[in-house]
Amino acid sequence: MAPIPLNQLTIKQATPSQIEFSRRLTWMEWNRGRSVEEYLSYSAKLDECSFSISSRYLTWVLVPRDEPDTLDFLSSCETYRRNILIKHESGVKETAGYGIASVFTRPDFRGNGYASHMMRLLHWAFAPHELLPRFPHEVWGTPPSQNLGDAAVSVLYSDVGGFYERCGPTPETTGWISAERKSTVWPVNREDVLSQLAQVRWLDEPSLMRLLPQDDRLIASDIVFKKEPRFTFLPGDSQVEFQTKRYLLSLGDTELESPKVFGVSVPEASSRALDPKLAGEEEQESTLAYAAWTFELKPQPSRLIICRLRATPESFPTILSAALSEARKVGVEIVEVWNLPGEFEKVVEQTGGKTFEREDHWPCMAWYGSNETPNSVDWKRIIKWDNNEK
Repeated sequence: MAPIPLNQLTIKQATPSQIEFSRRLTWMEWNRGRSVEEYLSYSAKLDECSFSISSRYLTWVLVPRDEPDTLDFLSSCETYRRNILIKHESGVKETAGYGIASVFTRPDFRGNGYASHMMRLLHWAFAPHELLPRFPHEVWGTPPSQNLGDAAVSVLYSDVGGFYERCGPTPETTGWISAERKSTVWPVNREDVLSQLAQVRWLDEPSLMRLLPQDDRLIASDIVFKKEPRFTFLPGDSQVEFQTKRYLLSLGDTELESPKVFGVSVPEASSRALDPKLAGEEEQESTLAYAAWTFELKPQPSRLIICRLRATPESFPTILSAALSEARKVGVEIVEVWNLPGEFEKVVEQTGGKTFEREDHWPCMAWYGSNETPNSVDWKRIIKWDNNEK
């Protein structure tokens, strides 16, 4: 089949038939031992979660403009809408950001630049057009007719290095720029206890979900005092829930027992007591220290990944001990956390951790800005991504 010229292609939100067919195609790549029907069932259950409903989750397809509903679409991807906070010189603003996942081109269509073009057009589906450069009608035809128009940023996690940096909103402009990609890991196959666990509060999924709004409020308070322009996703706006639900649903009908614990909270060293009025319910917000985690059994080594951490170097050893203890119970091999701040370096060394730059799962961001941000060529290279975690 001869390649289709790019100016004859567009992207659109997939029809139900296109969604099902895209999942049957991506099953080949991401089934992780599940049958087609198990994979479809898993995806359908994710559709019912709070982070997917009300058009927060969408599947996009690259199609010929004159065959929008074809099942022979050329590439596909999934996107999730999330609330974010932006800090810039005008203050703090809550707006929308998007996560992109499951970028896929079936093997017989590969090598024609279709995935790259789909990603380039996604900018025009996310961002207000006035915040983008002039659309290149001469080479791309017309922009997508479906424009969400509310994104200040979009992010993805690349397993192909810096590939997505070349996928900008025009052929000449930059796309998704790599952000910090450090991982710190600790082996689980040891019996030493780093810290006593008597004072920890184990968090099952409902307890963890009740705790997250406190963290959101603290993030909103913290960002006010930051100097550099930055943005952050909010743990309570589905960031953590997505990780836990995805793991629990992935177990399906396997014989593996579902973990009961998805995090831990501890009293900070500076204030070891809980407010008696809130004992057993909520930590004092000013001293909240906790971690939320999920599990990845494949690929090897299996791991417990801390997907949200609020801690100090003083409280972290207790949190780490709790994570190692739970990892042993579940039977995974390592504990991992992404992008620990520099102030934790000494603690990492003392606890036997190892920090390195990942070769996969590169966090990448495309900054669009908002009407209140300066229009600068360098703006997307100076914006910081806070709380850049799993």
